Amino acid sequence: MNKNVTRMVCLVALAMGGVFPTLAAQPEPLVLEAKISLGEVRGRIDHLAIDVARQRLFVAELGNGSVGVVDLKRGVLLRTITGFREPQGVGYEEATDILYVADGGDGTVRLFHGADLKPAGQLTLGDDADNLRTDSARHRVLVGYSSGALAVIDTGSRHEVTRIPLKAHPEAFQLDHAGRLVYVNVPDAHEIAVVDLTLGRQVASWTPSGMDANFPMAIDEARRRVLVAFRQPATLGVFDQESGALLGSVAVCGDAGVG
Repeated sequence: MNKNVTRMVCLVALAMGGVFPTLAAQPEPLVLEAKISLGEVRGRIDHLAIDVARQRLFVAELGNGSVGVVDLKRGVLLRTITGFREPQGVGYEEATDILYVADGGDGTVRLFHGADLKPAGQLTLGDDADNLRTDSARHRVLVGYSSGALAVIDTGSRHEVTRIPLKAHPEAFQLDHAGRLVYVNVPDAHEIAVVDLTLGRQVASWTPSGMDANFPMAIDEARRRVLVAFRQPATLGVFDQESGALLGSVAVCGDAGVG
């Protein structure tokens, strides 16, 4: 597994234990089960996505210009999809059985049929197409890109239907359970942006003092918390999902880079 992904899972577990002491008492929350080789991959890898039904993991091999397809059940590399410039965001949309890959090198989002991974289309968004989230329940895919925008793609028509401006390039972002609000890390603007998809605009800005370079993010829906990892200083902050108030923080390892 990507060491950055393992790192982020560790950070979330650590933060939950620090803010909610009862969780800290649980033994062995993370256990290494296996290591799977991706073959001859040059450079760093980026985001991951999963096809649960087929037990396949998709790995954006940014530095290699490819996407690795891993069989999780057998623990082997199935194949490698090539031809990208800088594959970054990946997402599998189960309702339409389509894999989406955001290519930061040419600003496109490329689509592949889930069954055989043959090309299924392409959309051009803009520079630096990056993080990507699928929302099968509401038939849409969200992509962060450019110097400050969030695109909403309809999975039926496979066209961009909404473009929401942001103050700078978005990094990791997460949707709330209701599918209305999106929490977006915008490190160059020194903020966590809250976007209302119904209104089609940003409705709030969280600007935590003394913490910068916010990249990974996760949501704890049960406790209504947003977990954000910062690089400067290396800190994991726990925020109230409604108000944006900082509820707690814990020091973590540096260069957290996956969200």
